[in-house]
Amino acid sequence: MAYTFGEDSISVQANASKASLLYIAIPFSEGWKAFVDGKPAKIIKTNGFGMGLLLPQGDHEIAFIYHTPFMRPGIVMMILGLICLVFLILRPKPGIRYKHTAPE
Repeated sequence: MAYTFGEDSISVQANASKASLLYIAIPFSEGWKAFVDGKPAKIIKTNGFGMGLLLPQGDHEIAFIYHTPFMRPGIVMMILGLICLVFLILRPKPGIRYKHTAPE
């Protein structure tokens, strides 16, 4: 078995002599997605901590890719919050009267 670690991914080349469970001692998280031979695979929470995949017999190329959960909705909410903040800063303040003078 050979493996490589990226910044937000793990690649594994495995040879299963029979149907097997591949266990990786990395904390299980909803942000991980797995692919076995290019097809999506279900990650199983294993030993109450890590991640596991059921592999059929044979040679397999496995990829785990991590995307931070709720990152996109968080970015959208941050942008909306900044827009609201700018609006609140730039709007006229209640109680402040502006004097209009008539041209002479």
